[in-house]
Formats: sequence, structure tokens, C-alpha cells
Amino acid sequence: MITEITDAQWKRLYEIRDEWIAHALSTITLGHDETQAIIDRFMIEVMCRTPVPVVCLDSPLATWWATLALATLGFHSVNSAVNSAVHSAVDSAVYSAVHSAVYSAVHSAVHSAVHSAINSAVYSAVHSAVYSAVDSAVNSAINSAVNSAVHSAVNSAKPFVWPYCDGFWWAGYFAWADAIAALGVNGHPTAYNAFRDVAMLGYVYPLRDVVVVSGRPTEIHRNGHGLHRDGGGMALSYADGWGFYALNGVQVPNWLATNRAETIAPKRLLEIGNAEVRREFVRKVGIDRICYKLGAQTLDKSGDYELLTLDLGDGEHRPYLKMLNPSIGTWHVEGVARECRTVEHALKFRKPEAMRQVPVDDENGADWFQQGDVCVWPRSAKALKSRPAILT
Repeated sequence: MITEITDAQWKRLYEIRDEWIAHALSTITLGHDETQAIIDRFMIEVMCRTPVPVVCLDSPLATWWATLALATLGFHSVNSAVNSAVHSAVDSAVYSAVHSAVYSAVHSAVHSAVHSAINSAVYSAVHSAVYSAVDSAVNSAINSAVNSAVHSAVNSAKPFVWPYCDGFWWAGYFAWADAIAALGVNGHPTAYNAFRDVAMLGYVYPLRDVVVVSGRPTEIHRNGHGLHRDGGGMALSYADGWGFYALNGVQVPNWLATNRAETIAPKRLLEIGNAEVRREFVRKVGIDRICYKLGAQTLDKSGDYELLTLDLGDGEHRPYLKMLNPSIGTWHVEGVARECRTVEHALKFRKPEAMRQVPVDDENGADWFQQGDVCVWPRSAKALKSRPAILT
């Protein structure tokens, strides 16, 4: 039983972590022949199936459209392909051929405290790097692209479904498994390497008669908050031109990412419905410039909260709540009801109806949190503090 990790082993674990982060964020896409060879081995050793032809596409969106097109041609129905042939088949094959053996070896050979330390130092670090940079953003962008297409192609467009064979998105798991092996834990099955090689690819959809594989990004631009590219092109892009713009980990309209701050009219804040995108607008354009250009006047102020009226150019001054996000040092500007005349009234307006029914007690009330337009509070709370403990 391994009960501690030596300094030399810690050094190797951090090397494995960094190697997998670099690999997962690589912009190199393999050619068709190399991809076919990896998929053939995966099908034989992990899926226990006969290899089938591989179709390679440049981007996750193109891969999803191709999966739908192949389904309509009779390669598989969409529902059974995704929910049965992909989800349950891959899940079952992987867990029986790889996961169960690896986890069994770990639980019998590694003390729980050591296991926890590895999870924190290796798996979580790699998974977080990939998820914040690519994972959730790609999923959201594909859903957005597909949903917009539904209006023009109702019968062919289906909501994006995660393939369950995630390619380099599995980097966190493989980093963890390699870290376990580096500690001298035996038990990786023979199929593990075939499974691990899939991390050289993008999304993989193993349908009945064909496997559809996505290429990897050609460009990834990011900062400490996630995907980010200010004043240039897309933050993440693929060889076929698909991708999206982002600032500080938030997907934003291209005009907000590509234009210089001084050329963006502060009034465009009103075009943005998403709270996180509004935050990035304020961060880029600048709270002082927004307030100056929109003729801000203060109605009430309390701490880091200020209730303003803004002139939107239509002859009316509407109330907006200006507030500081202390966790990242940025300002939010959120519209509130016309009748709001104090900070407390505006804060109450921004709460959901159920939350408004809970008494406010700044001394004994429970903490609560707000992310964008979403408030989270303890269901059992008898009272709540007037302001969120965390605002993001």
C-alpha cells in the first residue's frame, strides 16, 4: 500500500501534469491514415468491434453535422447512434476494458489520502485547464450554432449530443492514470494504450458502420481566465473557419472582441442580454466612459453599489445598478425596474421572487451567492444577508 509520495515522485507527477496540459491544448491534427490506425486499434481492443471506415472533419460542428447526415443515409438513426451505439456502447466498453481494471488496481494499492493528493495535483489541474480553455465553450458554441440552424432546417438539425468518446478532452483522466503508473501501481489492462491513443484526436463518434472524427483547433488564445483574444480574430478556431470569439473565458459577439474599446458605443450595452457578456463589455469599454457618455446621475450609493440613471438617447433616464465584482475587480452595470430609487430596492428587484420572500438580516442571515442573473441560497435559510457573499 502506497501511503506517501516522495519528492522525486512529486516532481514526476508535475511533469506528467504539464505534459498532458500541453498535449491537450496542442493545435496539431493528425492525418487520415494516422487517425484510421488509432481508431482501428480502439475499435478492436476497447470496443471489441470490427474496424470500419473513418471520416475526418475539421471541426466539432462539422463532425456533428456529418454524424446527422450519415444517420439520415441509414448508417444509424440519430437517437440510437448517440444514445445506444455511442453512449452505452462506448461507456460499457471503456469501463469494462479499462476503467474498472485501473480503478481496482488503484484502490487496492494506493492509500485514499495519496489518491486524493494525485487527483488534486494532476487530474483536477489538467481537467481544469482543458475545460476552462476549450471544453465548455465548444459545447456551448455548437449548441448555439445548431439551435440557430433549426429555424432553417427543422427536420435535419438536432441538438448537439456529447460523443462520450472525447479524444483530447479526456486528458485529465489519462494524466491521472499515467500518474498512478508513475508511482509503480500495476494494473493497467492491455487495452489501456489503445484507449490512451484516442487522446491524440478530437471528438469521436463510433457509429455502427462508420466512425466520425473531429480535428483539433488550429488556434487557441487564452489568459488566466480562459479563452481570450482582444483586438484580433477568434479566440478558438478550426481549419474550416468555425470557431468563436471570447474575452476572459466568456464567449462574446465578434464586434466586442475585435473592435477597439474607444470605437464601441457605450449604448451597445443595451444589446447584450447575458450578464457575463455585459460584464466583459463594461470591463473593456470602461465604467467611467459608459457613465460619462450615457450621462449617468447618482440616485443612491451604498458601499460598492451605486444606483444610477442613464440617458439612453430616447429622452428617458432609466435606473441601472452599478456594482463591483470583488473576486476579479470588475464592474457590472445591470438594468433594474423604473420604480427603483434606492440601492436596497434595486438589490431586491434583482432577486428571484422566491428569494424576495425570505427576510433580510445582515447580522444573522445566511450567506448567498450570485453569478450573473442566477442567485443561489440555502433552501432552509430563515433569513439572508442583504447582499451576496460572492458576486461573479
